[in-house]
Amino acid sequence: MCAKVELLTNTITKTFTMVNFISILSIFISGVLMMLSFVIPVTIKYGAQKARIFILALIFIPVIVINVISNGSFFHQLLEFLLLFGYIALIIAVVMFYLSYQLSVKFFEKKEY
Repeated sequence: MCAKVELLTNTITKTFTMVNFISILSIFISGVLMMLSFVIPVTIKYGAQKARIFILALIFIPVIVINVISNGSFFHQLLEFLLLFGYIALIIAVVMFYLSYQLSVKFFEKKEY
């Protein structure tokens, strides 16, 4: 059992370098920030119920459409592109999140209670 675990960890560490880990982490953080930059202003402007519908549409509609059109090969190309430009995506996500923050503040100031 221990030999199998060691073989598995050796295989993972040889193919999964720290550069890959940092790139994948930056892609993940970028995705989360981009998603929040869309969801937070919608939630403030329209409320939680409509924001849930927006979240589902934001996630599932593009995934289904792209999968149907490209027969699944699109995601492999997208992953290669994101691994190349993962750090740029992080900068773009931070800028989007800042713009979303500014938009949310404006929505919040106009809101009447």
